[in-house]
Amino acid sequence: ISCSLVGSEMCKETGIERSVNKIDGASCQVNLKKKQATIEVDREIDDADIRIAIERLDFKVTGITTNRKEA
Repeated sequence: ISCSLVGSEMCKETGIERSVNKIDGASCQVNLKKKQATIEVDREIDDADIRIAIERLDFKVTGITTNRKEA
């Protein structure tokens, strides 16, 4: 899952990562220069849960893209 972000340029990378990583089955890496969070999931996770985890930190999620691997 890839999320496009808009927000402060302050270094909140670890805050976003920490918040998303609290979601069971999610692992997040943030690149603020690209304004993007990349989230690996090992189970189905509702996009709304990811959006809430990021937006509570005063970032705006402008899009979510899912790259599903076919079994």
